[in-house]
Amino acid sequence: MKRVLVANAKGGVGKTLISVTLAAALSNKRQTVTLADADPQASALQWIKRRSVYYPRVDYVSWRVGTAEKPIFVKKTDFVIIDAPSGIDKDLIQPYLRKCDFLVVPIVASVFDEAASRKFIIALQQIKKFRDAEIRLIPVGSRVNLRRRETTLLCDFMKYNTLELKTMISERSAYPNLARRGMSIFDVNTAENVKLQAQWRPILNEIMIGSNQNEPINPAN
Repeated sequence: MKRVLVANAKGGVGKTLISVTLAAALSNKRQTVTLADADPQASALQWIKRRSVYYPRVDYVSWRVGTAEKPIFVKKTDFVIIDAPSGIDKDLIQPYLRKCDFLVVPIVASVFDEAASRKFIIALQQIKKFRDAEIRLIPVGSRVNLRRRETTLLCDFMKYNTLELKTMISERSAYPNLARRGMSIFDVNTAENVKLQAQWRPILNEIMIGSNQNEPINPAN
């Protein structure tokens, strides 16, 4: 079982959207997937409730650290995708990092999000699991417009801080429109969705194959 935590100290970065899309992508690749909802808003639960039985199954558990109940995952689960609480910090995140293999950090292209994300990542790098490379950090550009200058500046900012974005996820109406029906771009292979799926390939390759190779990102594409 591999555990993928999706988290950032900054709210409004598309954390839940990334969580449900990864869950749907993996389930469409015939992986057994459990979506662990740790966010008190329980937005992932609303997505699960809308999901049709005709699409690849995604199991669901609620995960509240500090409560008596602990999440019970389906036997032989291949992947657990954990949607972390919004605005989580270094101390609050540590219980979710136990047995975690990957941490996906969505970052929006804005000066405020960049600063908050940098502070968050620096704090994480002080945790022993990251220093010992037990958890693989996957920063991704989230809700980006590839034609705007802010996107190029985000790439430059990350490189300046010796971090490479694994990929850039465009902001498209397809995501919220499909989410209303408990679906994702991986459930419907339209021409537009197939193009969007390519943006997720570096993340999926990382968590499924464990590749250490970072694909170069060109904001002009």
